[in-house]
Amino acid sequence: MSVQSRRSVLSFGILFTIAFTVMTLFVVRSVQRSPKTYAASPPSGYTLPYNNADFKSDVVYQVLLDRFFDGNSANNDPSGDTGLYDSTKTNWKLYWGGDLAGLTQKIQYLADMGITAVWIMPIAENIHIAAMYNGVANAGYHGYWARDMYNVDPHLGSWSDFDTLVSTAHSKGIKVIM
Repeated sequence: MSVQSRRSVLSFGILFTIAFTVMTLFVVRSVQRSPKTYAASPPSGYTLPYNNADFKSDVVYQVLLDRFFDGNSANNDPSGDTGLYDSTKTNWKLYWGGDLAGLTQKIQYLADMGITAVWIMPIAENIHIAAMYNGVANAGYHGYWARDMYNVDPHLGSWSDFDTLVSTAHSKGIKVIM
């Protein structure tokens, strides 16, 4: 790479860093000014709760559920999503079986490590077909290919599993961050 190219790359990197910093400061300041603003409007007659949880002193453990622990093998390859699960755990682009039940079963383990909050990936129902990239199948195991924000992805469990996770975590003094 020529000196000119290196300078161009360095200049771009500096400009990107400055732009990102300014954008972050703008977002932080706007959130500080209006802590009760919401991205979407609630249904008519529904009042959104205000969350004033403070995580400054918490030890936060971020969890990619699908890679953490398989607590319910019955939901590994649910009907309608067949072919998106890899039981050998060698294809990093497919589901591996971790779920809400698995995290619930490991709450005591996390509490014993001193964890006071778990930050879980999005649990929204993801696309039900493999996304093909260069001929390779990819699944939404990470939670960011949502297709229905009101349902839990069948690979991860159900709303009942989520409720159990939250109540179990709270009983051990652990907050749940979404």
